[in-house]
Amino acid sequence: MQNNFDFNALVSALPIRKKLKKVEPIDHVVVKIDMMPWHDGTVTELASLRNKIILDIASGQNHCVLLTNENGGTVYTCGFGFNGRLGQQTEHDVPIANPQPISNLHNIIAICAGSDFTLLLQHDEKNRVIVFGSNTKDQLLLKTQKANVLLPTIVEWLLTVPANPIMIAAGYAHSIVVVSTDSHDEILSFGWNEAGQLGRESGDGVSDTVVPFFSHLKQRIQQIVCGDHHTIVHTKTGGLYAMGRCQYGQLGISKSYCLVVQEPTKITFNKPVSSISAGFAHSLFLSHGELYATGQSSFGQLGLVSTKTVTYPVRVPCLKKEKSWKKEYNGIKQVAAGDRFSVLLTNDGRLIRLEEQDNSVQHVIRVPSLSLLIQRISVYGTHLYVYATSYAVTRFHSFVYTRDFCDLIIK
Repeated sequence: MQNNFDFNALVSALPIRKKLKKVEPIDHVVVKIDMMPWHDGTVTELASLRNKIILDIASGQNHCVLLTNENGGTVYTCGFGFNGRLGQQTEHDVPIANPQPISNLHNIIAICAGSDFTLLLQHDEKNRVIVFGSNTKDQLLLKTQKANVLLPTIVEWLLTVPANPIMIAAGYAHSIVVVSTDSHDEILSFGWNEAGQLGRESGDGVSDTVVPFFSHLKQRIQQIVCGDHHTIVHTKTGGLYAMGRCQYGQLGISKSYCLVVQEPTKITFNKPVSSISAGFAHSLFLSHGELYATGQSSFGQLGLVSTKTVTYPVRVPCLKKEKSWKKEYNGIKQVAAGDRFSVLLTNDGRLIRLEEQDNSVQHVIRVPSLSLLIQRISVYGTHLYVYATSYAVTRFHSFVYTRDFCDLIIK
């Protein structure tokens, strides 16, 4: 169904520091919002993506990766190119403001971004993991190369593994690949392991990459996410497991204090989870359109009035009179955990930021793209990326890249 809106009038009425140029009504738009300061943050349209269908967005520390539906899945990158994180054959820190496509790279079905590196998953008879960017902690899975990788490079040794790669995830300097066997899924972990985020006791690097716990568990993986220094795994049967830094309770595994967790540990949470997001020191869980959170709350990033650290998932009530996200906003559609803030996308198209400001921790974000139907958000550092369309998307496959999407595309 078409959504009638006056894009130009809305832009003109908004008190933002840098307004978007007046344009004709459009069907697809991607904007970047500078979240610091919030009250007058800069809003910039990524003009090269206008009217392109976006399947997914992944943001790193100073770069963004976007997946369009062109040629079975085409990747665009923008931001700072230092360490080769853009895959555009440059490592100079000269920003690319408008996303540029990576040449001769098609059929991409998943993307993820670490601090200064990027992972892609390419669909084929045998799926390929493609990497570029910084490799200082062996996070690029390359067994013979330590230097920065400036161009997209296939991880050749994974092609010899009998299991098929089906999911990827990335943290600050660690990477996760989920591979599927006939009976169950295995998890391979790479890179920095200073807090146990790889889920195994062995050190950094690409040796002994299999996480033994999930080999013994023998289950299918529904979703896997990485915070800066922690990892959360959601199994098809509903189990939640976490490993890595737990200094602020971001793993959600206990009411008691612990610093690091090297062995995947079960999160006691009896609600069905539809989506997870992990930030620097907190984690968010979505269940039946309601929000649950654990971890650091000092900056209001959990959406709670209290600033005390939370060490297990607790329900975050909507602070409006209904006290329920479902009653107030028809529920939450997507959660995105950043550094010291979080952003929620509600089912009625609102963006809610969770951060302490002006004696409140829940704020509606008002930007031009709210005249459209928002489909996808991504956050990292102080930037929020928003993809919106002028009509409803009936099946947005990559909204949450889960086992259901893998079954649809790969099986």
